[in-house]
Amino acid sequence: MELRELETEELRQNFHQREAFSKRAVLFDLIAGTVAGITSTFAGYPLDLLKFRQQMAPNQGIRECARRVHMEGGIPAFFKGVWSPALGNIPINALVFATNGLFKKYFEHQDAKVKLTENQKLFIAGSLGGFVSLIAFVPSELIKIRIQDNHV
Repeated sequence: MELRELETEELRQNFHQREAFSKRAVLFDLIAGTVAGITSTFAGYPLDLLKFRQQMAPNQGIRECARRVHMEGGIPAFFKGVWSPALGNIPINALVFATNGLFKKYFEHQDAKVKLTENQKLFIAGSLGGFVSLIAFVPSELIKIRIQDNHV
């Protein structure tokens, strides 16, 4: 009778482990990363544009840079070139969220085997997520900078 209970418990654990690494869980992380990438890009892009323009003309203040950008086309001019980083941030954040989620789930199921603190597990999962995101980050940043520099 004990053997049957052990087998049932082992089957239950295997089912939960497969469920944690399911396509649905990964898809959820990818969608969350996509939404986060687009939202964060649109929220911070105007300030990033002003920072870049001020770096290109260091003798101008931030107000002068903002005035010049506004003269180029009003409020929409502050979002000139936003689609490149927005589309670039989709795979970046999707990769970060998915990788981070997979490693966090991996550590949850390997508790007895992995002798790390919770903070160490989070650090490793986040670091691996950030490292994987470089695949998409580097090309999108290059395109964004080239578009921002292409002003009159």
